Amino acid sequence: MSVIEPGGAPGAASSIVDRAKGLILTPTAEWRKIELEASTVQGIFTTWLVPLAIIPAVAMVVSQSIYGVGVPGFAVMKLPLLESVVRSAVQFVCFLGMTYLMGLVIDAIATNFGGQKNPLQAFKVAAYSSVAFCLASAFQLIPGLGLLAVLGLYGIFIMHKGLPVLMKSAPEKTTGYTASVVVIMIIAWVVLGAVMGALMPMRGANPFASGFPGASSNSSSGATIEVNGAKIDLSAIERAAKQMESASTGADGSVVITTGAVDGEALKGLLPERLGGFTRTELSTGGAAGMGGASARYENGEKRLSISLVDMGAMGALGSMAGAVGVQSTTENADGYERVRTVNGRMTIEKFSRGSNSAEYGQMIANRFMLTVEGSNASPEEVKAAFDAVGPGRLEAMAKN
Repeated sequence: MSVIEPGGAPGAASSIVDRAKGLILTPTAEWRKIELEASTVQGIFTTWLVPLAIIPAVAMVVSQSIYGVGVPGFAVMKLPLLESVVRSAVQFVCFLGMTYLMGLVIDAIATNFGGQKNPLQAFKVAAYSSVAFCLASAFQLIPGLGLLAVLGLYGIFIMHKGLPVLMKSAPEKTTGYTASVVVIMIIAWVVLGAVMGALMPMRGANPFASGFPGASSNSSSGATIEVNGAKIDLSAIERAAKQMESASTGADGSVVITTGAVDGEALKGLLPERLGGFTRTELSTGGAAGMGGASARYENGEKRLSISLVDMGAMGALGSMAGAVGVQSTTENADGYERVRTVNGRMTIEKFSRGSNSAEYGQMIANRFMLTVEGSNASPEEVKAAFDAVGPGRLEAMAKN
């Protein structure tokens, strides 16, 4: 499938896979190709945006109706399949509409940042920047990798690289331009979330809603954007992108990733029969799409632990972006907290809820392993102790072999 309709610039057509690879690995070079393509809004919708938007739509149906919302194996609420499909369809349509709105926003404020108005080029920026969000949503299809949906934030970096190329924004104003677009779109999504929440009350997570305390850019820290309380270091992402490109690109420019996933049986050996006072009651392995994994459940009276260990294998190159995204965010209220930060170069997510008496701790280790421990009736300290007992050090050693 071509990402531009027939009749465009000769030789400019590119498959969706090639286009996605270019935007992720070499965004500036890919934006220069996109700038010259003789495409139309309708063509971009039909050949790029609609096929790509199917990924988060399917992920939403699977996560809500099959895996459910909550702590796997414990307090999980699953939506009826029909209801999940309806909600997914609504989100699909809203995503397409909001992407078009984002293009209008990019065009409307271009001159404020030394750029040039161009509706078509502005829509290109909005549509092609969505690639990271759509691809990252696929992680919801694999138990234990849902936390990696945060990699969708890489789309902010892709947009940051596209604005000076397509909209001709002044280099010193591009960070502010990017932050302004993100701020406006968060407000738009919050408004849409309020409307959709009134029309279709959400059971579980509302895909349209998010808090909005503010967003800003901080040039003194080297192109850092703060969105919804989360700080995103664009310069760190750029450095990691270059490393990822160098590590995964062959001499002919093709992507070469030779790291295979560790067999699930080998990973199973990292999940012992006992963890402190907890006894293992269930153990399973599996693998798909070049990934391998093992999971286990533990019990100690009324306390439960669920441990998921996934080797991303060939997806490890994208996983290397997790720590580099540099997201730092803390949300605390009377019920508990949710923290996203980088610990020893690893993306780390911690959650605790007093209401459901549940806790969660997860890390991306050695740019390929996702280790997550979820607890019910277990304290955050017990969950973290179980995480440490499985052994990030052993995973790092395994990655070197």
